[in-house]
Amino acid sequence: MSTESNKQVVRRLIEAHVRDDAAQVKEILSPRLVWHTGGETLGRDDYLAGLEMGARAFSDKAIDVVSMIAEDDRVAVYQNVRMRHTGSFQGIAQSGRTIAFAGAWFYRIADDRIVEAWHIDEDVMGKIREAAAPGKERETAPVGR
Repeated sequence: MSTESNKQVVRRLIEAHVRDDAAQVKEILSPRLVWHTGGETLGRDDYLAGLEMGARAFSDKAIDVVSMIAEDDRVAVYQNVRMRHTGSFQGIAQSGRTIAFAGAWFYRIADDRIVEAWHIDEDVMGKIREAAAPGKERETAPVGR
C-alpha cells in the first residue's frame, strides 16, 4: 500500500469516529488490533467499547486534523477534538459544555486495516471534570496547535 492509501484508511477512521459509526470502525480495525492507550495495551473489542461509551456521553463531535504524516506502514496524526458532554461519562454527570483537547495518534496499517494504534491525548478526564464543575462558564480548550 502507498502512504496515501494508508492516510486514507486513517481519514476513514476519523470520519467514522465523528459519526459514531461503530460498524465502519470495526471494519477498519483489524480483529487483531493492538491498541496502546493510557499505559495499557488493549484490543479491538476494547476500542469499540470505548467508542460506544463515548457515543452515549458526547455529541456534536468534530475532529480537526492539524497534521497527518505517513511513512511506510505508519501514519501519524496531530488533531484537535471538540465534543459536547451530553451524557454521563465514567461517573461524571453531563455538563452540556463543550470539551476540547489535542492529541497525537499513531497507526500501523496492513492490508487496508489498522493493526496497531497509539493514542496520546491531553488530560481528557481532567477537562471533562473541569467542564462539569459548578460555575464553569467557558469551554475547555486544547493546548497549542
